[in-house]
Amino acid sequence: MNVLTGNQQQSSHAACRLLLLLFVLLISASTWAAESINESRYGRAASYVITAEESVRAEFALAGLAELYEVYSGEADLAKNQAQNQLDGGKLLGWSYSVYRYANEILGAIDAIEQRSEVTLVKVERDYVTVKVAGYSYILSHPRSDQQAAFEQRVLNQFCIIHDCSGLSQAGNSPVRGTLGTEKPSPVWQFRENGAVCSMRGMDLYFADMSRLAGARDLCTRFMGELLTLAGELIWQRQYSVEVDWGFMDISDTPDSPVHIVQLNAQGDAAMLTVPLLWSTPGLLTQLKPWLRATVNGEKVNKVLLKAADFGWE
Repeated sequence: MNVLTGNQQQSSHAACRLLLLLFVLLISASTWAAESINESRYGRAASYVITAEESVRAEFALAGLAELYEVYSGEADLAKNQAQNQLDGGKLLGWSYSVYRYANEILGAIDAIEQRSEVTLVKVERDYVTVKVAGYSYILSHPRSDQQAAFEQRVLNQFCIIHDCSGLSQAGNSPVRGTLGTEKPSPVWQFRENGAVCSMRGMDLYFADMSRLAGARDLCTRFMGELLTLAGELIWQRQYSVEVDWGFMDISDTPDSPVHIVQLNAQGDAAMLTVPLLWSTPGLLTQLKPWLRATVNGEKVNKVLLKAADFGWE
Protein backbone atom coordinates (compact mmCIF):
# COMPACT_ATOMS: atom_id res chain seq x y z
CA MET A 1 0.00 0.00 0.00
CA ASN A 2 1.42 3.37 -1.04
CA VAL A 3 1.29 6.13 1.56
CA LEU A 4 1.54 9.74 0.37
CA THR A 5 3.92 12.03 2.16
CA GLY A 6 2.84 15.47 3.38
CA ASN A 7 4.38 17.19 0.35
CA GLN A 8 2.77 14.68 -2.01
CA GLN A 9 -0.64 15.27 -0.39
CA GLN A 10 -0.26 19.04 -0.75
CA SER A 11 0.74 18.63 -4.41
CA SER A 12 -2.23 16.34 -5.00
CA HIS A 13 -4.63 18.81 -3.36
CA ALA A 14 -3.15 21.68 -5.37
CA ALA A 15 -3.56 19.71 -8.58
CA CYS A 16 -7.19 18.97 -7.72
CA ARG A 17 -7.87 22.63 -6.96
CA LEU A 18 -6.26 23.59 -10.27
CA LEU A 19 -8.35 21.08 -12.20
CA LEU A 20 -11.49 22.30 -10.43
CA LEU A 21 -10.61 25.91 -11.25
CA LEU A 22 -10.04 25.03 -14.90
CA PHE A 23 -13.38 23.19 -14.98
CA VAL A 24 -15.20 26.19 -13.51
CA LEU A 25 -13.52 28.51 -16.00
CA LEU A 26 -14.53 26.27 -18.91
CA ILE A 27 -18.14 26.13 -17.71
CA SER A 28 -18.18 29.92 -17.23
CA ALA A 29 -16.75 30.48 -20.70
CA SER A 30 -19.34 28.15 -22.23
CA THR A 31 -22.14 29.90 -20.34
CA TRP A 32 -20.87 33.33 -21.42
CA ALA A 33 -20.67 32.19 -25.04
CA ALA A 34 -24.23 30.83 -24.92
CA GLU A 35 -25.49 34.05 -23.32
CA SER A 36 -23.63 36.14 -25.90
CA ILE A 37 -25.32 34.23 -28.72
CA ASN A 38 -28.71 34.99 -27.13
CA GLU A 39 -27.95 38.69 -26.69
CA SER A 40 -28.71 41.41 -29.17
CA ARG A 41 -25.92 43.55 -30.53
CA TYR A 42 -27.06 46.29 -28.14
CA GLY A 43 -27.02 43.76 -25.28
CA ARG A 44 -23.46 42.72 -26.12
CA ALA A 45 -22.43 46.36 -26.19
CA ALA A 46 -24.07 46.92 -22.79
CA SER A 47 -22.30 43.88 -21.32
CA TYR A 48 -19.03 45.26 -22.63
CA VAL A 49 -19.36 48.85 -21.43
CA ILE A 50 -20.47 48.16 -17.86
CA THR A 51 -17.01 46.74 -17.08
CA ALA A 52 -15.06 49.00 -19.44
CA GLU A 53 -12.88 51.91 -18.40
CA GLU A 54 -14.42 55.14 -17.19
CA SER A 55 -14.12 57.01 -20.49
CA VAL A 56 -15.98 54.25 -22.38
CA ARG A 57 -18.75 54.13 -19.77
CA ALA A 58 -19.07 57.90 -20.06
CA GLU A 59 -19.33 57.71 -23.87
CA PHE A 60 -22.12 55.13 -23.69
CA ALA A 61 -23.93 57.02 -20.94
CA LEU A 62 -23.80 60.26 -22.92
CA ALA A 63 -25.16 58.54 -26.03
CA GLY A 64 -27.97 56.93 -24.02
CA LEU A 65 -28.91 60.00 -22.01
CA ALA A 66 -28.90 62.25 -25.07
CA GLU A 67 -31.37 59.93 -26.77
CA LEU A 68 -33.40 59.63 -23.56
CA TYR A 69 -33.64 63.42 -23.36
CA GLU A 70 -34.90 63.64 -26.95
CA VAL A 71 -37.53 61.00 -26.23
CA TYR A 72 -38.89 62.56 -23.03
CA SER A 73 -38.81 66.14 -24.28
CA GLY A 74 -40.73 64.92 -27.33
CA GLU A 75 -43.28 63.17 -25.10
CA ALA A 76 -43.67 66.38 -23.07
CA ASP A 77 -44.23 68.44 -26.21
CA LEU A 78 -46.82 65.94 -27.43
CA ALA A 79 -48.71 65.97 -24.13
CA LYS A 80 -48.66 69.78 -23.98
CA ASN A 81 -50.04 70.10 -27.52
CA GLN A 82 -52.78 67.55 -26.80
CA ALA A 83 -53.71 69.36 -23.57
CA GLN A 84 -54.08 72.67 -25.40
CA ASN A 85 -56.52 71.05 -27.82
CA GLN A 86 -58.75 69.63 -25.07
CA LEU A 87 -61.42 71.45 -23.10
CA ASP A 88 -60.34 69.72 -19.89
CA GLY A 89 -56.63 69.31 -20.46
CA GLY A 90 -55.37 70.51 -17.09
CA LYS A 91 -54.32 67.06 -15.88
CA LEU A 92 -52.49 66.28 -19.11
CA LEU A 93 -50.82 69.69 -19.05
CA GLY A 94 -49.60 69.07 -15.49
CA TRP A 95 -48.22 65.71 -16.56
CA SER A 96 -46.37 67.36 -19.45
CA TYR A 97 -44.66 69.74 -17.01
CA SER A 98 -43.56 66.77 -14.91
CA VAL A 99 -42.04 65.16 -17.99
CA TYR A 100 -40.29 68.43 -18.85
CA ARG A 101 -38.76 68.45 -15.37
CA TYR A 102 -37.51 64.90 -15.82
CA ALA A 103 -36.04 65.81 -19.21
CA ASN A 104 -34.21 68.71 -17.56
CA GLU A 105 -32.86 66.32 -14.92
CA ILE A 106 -31.45 64.21 -17.76
CA LEU A 107 -29.74 67.31 -19.13
CA GLY A 108 -28.25 67.83 -15.67
CA ALA A 109 -26.90 64.28 -15.71
CA ILE A 110 -25.35 64.88 -19.14
CA ASP A 111 -23.71 68.03 -17.82
CA ALA A 112 -22.40 66.14 -14.76
CA ILE A 113 -20.79 63.50 -16.98
CA GLU A 114 -19.22 66.17 -19.16
CA GLN A 115 -17.83 67.69 -15.93
CA ARG A 116 -16.11 64.33 -15.22
CA SER A 117 -18.53 62.99 -12.60
CA GLU A 118 -18.13 59.24 -12.03
CA VAL A 119 -20.46 57.04 -14.09
CA THR A 120 -21.71 53.58 -13.13
CA LEU A 121 -23.65 51.40 -15.56
CA VAL A 122 -25.82 48.49 -14.44
CA LYS A 123 -27.45 46.02 -16.78
CA VAL A 124 -30.84 44.96 -15.49
CA GLU A 125 -33.72 42.88 -16.85
CA ARG A 126 -33.23 41.94 -20.51
CA ASP A 127 -30.90 44.54 -22.08
CA TYR A 128 -32.03 47.56 -20.07
CA VAL A 129 -29.16 49.67 -18.79
CA THR A 130 -29.29 51.98 -15.78
CA VAL A 131 -26.98 54.99 -15.73
CA LYS A 132 -25.96 56.11 -12.24
CA VAL A 133 -24.39 59.55 -11.97
CA ALA A 134 -24.36 62.34 -9.35
CA GLY A 135 -26.52 60.32 -6.98
CA TYR A 136 -29.33 59.71 -9.49
CA SER A 137 -30.29 56.73 -11.67
CA TYR A 138 -31.70 56.80 -15.20
CA ILE A 139 -33.00 53.72 -17.00
CA LEU A 140 -32.27 53.82 -20.73
CA SER A 141 -35.78 52.81 -21.69
CA HIS A 142 -38.32 54.28 -24.09
CA PRO A 143 -41.68 55.07 -22.42
CA ARG A 144 -43.41 53.29 -25.31
CA SER A 145 -42.33 49.63 -25.28
CA ASP A 146 -42.93 49.13 -28.99
CA GLN A 147 -40.29 51.80 -29.67
CA GLN A 148 -37.58 50.29 -27.44
CA ALA A 149 -35.80 48.53 -30.32
CA ALA A 150 -35.54 51.76 -32.31
CA PHE A 151 -34.36 53.58 -29.18
CA GLU A 152 -31.60 51.03 -28.60
CA GLN A 153 -30.44 51.20 -32.20
CA ARG A 154 -30.16 54.99 -32.06
CA VAL A 155 -28.14 54.78 -28.83
CA LEU A 156 -25.89 52.11 -30.33
CA ASN A 157 -25.41 54.06 -33.55
CA GLN A 158 -24.38 57.19 -31.64
CA PHE A 159 -22.04 55.22 -29.37
CA CYS A 160 -20.34 53.51 -32.31
CA ILE A 161 -19.75 56.86 -34.01
CA ILE A 162 -17.48 57.97 -31.16
CA HIS A 163 -16.21 54.54 -30.07
CA ASP A 164 -14.68 51.64 -32.01
CA CYS A 165 -17.31 48.89 -31.95
CA SER A 166 -15.24 46.39 -33.97
CA GLY A 167 -15.09 44.10 -30.92
CA LEU A 168 -18.77 43.32 -31.48
CA SER A 169 -18.15 41.89 -34.95
CA GLN A 170 -17.41 38.27 -35.84
CA ALA A 171 -13.86 38.86 -37.00
CA GLY A 172 -12.99 41.47 -34.39
CA ASN A 173 -12.53 44.17 -37.01
CA SER A 174 -14.70 47.02 -38.17
CA PRO A 175 -17.39 45.75 -40.56
CA VAL A 176 -17.50 47.59 -43.85
CA ARG A 177 -20.79 48.26 -45.57
CA GLY A 178 -20.80 46.73 -49.03
CA THR A 179 -22.11 48.42 -52.13
CA LEU A 180 -25.32 46.39 -52.26
CA GLY A 181 -27.24 48.70 -49.91
CA THR A 182 -26.22 51.82 -51.83
CA GLU A 183 -26.37 50.35 -55.32
CA LYS A 184 -28.51 52.38 -57.71
CA PRO A 185 -31.32 50.16 -59.00
CA SER A 186 -30.96 49.46 -62.70
CA PRO A 187 -33.60 46.85 -63.57
CA VAL A 188 -33.76 45.28 -67.00
CA TRP A 189 -37.11 45.48 -68.78
CA GLN A 190 -38.66 42.88 -71.05
CA PHE A 191 -41.82 43.69 -72.99
CA ARG A 192 -44.31 41.06 -74.08
CA GLU A 193 -47.73 40.99 -75.66
CA ASN A 194 -49.37 40.34 -72.29
CA GLY A 195 -47.33 42.74 -70.20
CA ALA A 196 -43.87 43.80 -69.07
CA VAL A 197 -41.34 42.44 -66.58
CA CYS A 198 -38.62 44.37 -64.78
CA SER A 199 -35.78 42.21 -63.46
CA MET A 200 -32.78 42.65 -61.18
CA ARG A 201 -30.59 40.09 -59.38
CA GLY A 202 -33.09 37.27 -59.80
CA MET A 203 -36.11 39.32 -58.74
CA ASP A 204 -38.81 39.77 -61.40
CA LEU A 205 -41.79 42.09 -61.14
CA TYR A 206 -44.57 41.61 -63.70
CA PHE A 207 -46.95 44.33 -64.86
CA ALA A 208 -49.99 43.32 -66.92
CA ASP A 209 -51.20 46.88 -67.56
CA MET A 210 -49.06 48.42 -70.30
CA SER A 211 -51.04 51.67 -70.35
CA ARG A 212 -49.29 53.00 -67.23
CA LEU A 213 -45.70 52.21 -68.08
CA ALA A 214 -44.23 55.40 -66.61
CA GLY A 215 -45.77 54.63 -63.21
CA ALA A 216 -44.63 51.03 -63.46
CA ARG A 217 -41.05 52.12 -64.11
CA ASP A 218 -41.07 54.38 -61.07
CA LEU A 219 -42.59 51.72 -58.83
CA CYS A 220 -40.13 49.06 -59.99
CA THR A 221 -37.16 51.34 -59.30
CA ARG A 222 -38.45 52.15 -55.81
CA PHE A 223 -39.17 48.49 -55.04
CA MET A 224 -35.77 47.27 -56.20
CA GLY A 225 -34.07 50.10 -54.33
CA GLU A 226 -35.76 49.24 -51.05
CA LEU A 227 -35.02 45.55 -51.57
CA LEU A 228 -31.31 46.22 -52.10
CA THR A 229 -31.25 48.56 -49.10
CA LEU A 230 -32.71 45.86 -46.85
CA ALA A 231 -30.40 43.14 -48.19
CA GLY A 232 -27.34 45.35 -47.73
CA GLU A 233 -28.32 46.16 -44.15
CA LEU A 234 -28.85 42.49 -43.29
CA ILE A 235 -25.42 41.58 -44.67
CA TRP A 236 -23.85 44.36 -42.59
CA GLN A 237 -25.71 43.23 -39.44
CA ARG A 238 -24.45 39.68 -39.95
CA GLN A 239 -20.89 40.97 -39.70
CA TYR A 240 -21.78 42.06 -36.16
CA SER A 241 -22.82 38.47 -35.31
CA VAL A 242 -26.50 39.39 -35.55
CA GLU A 243 -28.54 36.34 -36.49
CA VAL A 244 -31.59 36.96 -38.66
CA ASP A 245 -34.64 34.94 -37.62
CA TRP A 246 -36.45 34.80 -40.94
CA GLY A 247 -39.70 33.64 -39.36
CA PHE A 248 -39.58 36.48 -36.82
CA MET A 249 -38.42 39.30 -39.10
CA ASP A 250 -41.03 42.02 -39.59
CA ILE A 251 -41.25 45.71 -40.47
CA SER A 252 -43.07 48.38 -38.46
CA ASP A 253 -43.27 52.16 -38.59
CA THR A 254 -42.10 54.76 -36.10
CA PRO A 255 -44.35 57.65 -34.95
CA ASP A 256 -43.82 60.98 -36.70
CA SER A 257 -40.87 59.63 -38.71
CA PRO A 258 -40.33 58.26 -42.22
CA VAL A 259 -37.95 55.64 -40.80
CA HIS A 260 -39.10 52.04 -40.31
CA ILE A 261 -37.96 49.41 -37.81
CA VAL A 262 -36.96 46.03 -39.21
CA GLN A 263 -37.15 43.55 -36.32
CA LEU A 264 -34.50 40.89 -36.93
CA ASN A 265 -34.91 38.46 -34.04
CA ALA A 266 -36.49 37.91 -30.64
CA GLN A 267 -33.33 39.12 -28.88
CA GLY A 268 -34.17 42.69 -29.88
CA ASP A 269 -31.83 43.27 -32.82
CA ALA A 270 -33.32 45.70 -35.32
CA ALA A 271 -32.41 47.85 -38.28
CA MET A 272 -33.68 51.34 -39.00
CA LEU A 273 -34.37 51.91 -42.68
CA THR A 274 -36.68 53.94 -44.89
CA VAL A 275 -38.62 51.27 -46.79
CA PRO A 276 -42.21 52.55 -47.19
CA LEU A 277 -43.13 50.17 -50.00
CA LEU A 278 -41.96 47.04 -48.18
CA TRP A 279 -43.69 48.16 -44.98
CA SER A 280 -47.03 49.23 -46.43
CA THR A 281 -47.63 46.25 -48.73
CA PRO A 282 -49.30 43.31 -46.91
CA GLY A 283 -47.75 39.93 -47.62
CA LEU A 284 -44.81 41.33 -49.58
CA LEU A 285 -42.04 40.69 -47.05
CA THR A 286 -43.03 37.01 -46.72
CA GLN A 287 -42.53 36.47 -50.45
CA LEU A 288 -39.19 38.30 -50.38
CA LYS A 289 -37.63 36.28 -47.55
CA PRO A 290 -36.34 33.35 -49.68
CA TRP A 291 -34.55 35.82 -51.98
CA LEU A 292 -33.22 37.80 -49.03
CA ARG A 293 -32.00 34.67 -47.22
CA ALA A 294 -30.09 33.44 -50.27
CA THR A 295 -28.62 36.88 -50.98
CA VAL A 296 -27.54 37.48 -47.37
CA ASN A 297 -26.01 33.99 -47.08
CA GLY A 298 -24.20 34.28 -50.42
CA GLU A 299 -26.14 31.32 -51.86
CA LYS A 300 -27.56 30.76 -55.31
CA VAL A 301 -30.68 32.88 -55.75
CA ASN A 302 -33.69 31.13 -57.23
CA LYS A 303 -35.60 33.47 -59.49
CA VAL A 304 -38.65 35.04 -57.86
CA LEU A 305 -41.60 36.29 -59.94
CA LEU A 306 -43.98 38.75 -58.34
CA LYS A 307 -47.12 40.14 -59.95
CA ALA A 308 -47.80 43.82 -59.36
CA ALA A 309 -51.55 43.21 -59.40
CA ASP A 310 -51.28 40.84 -56.41
CA PHE A 311 -50.13 43.75 -54.25
CA GLY A 312 -52.53 46.38 -55.58
CA TRP A 313 -49.81 48.14 -57.54
CA GLU A 314 -51.84 48.28 -60.74
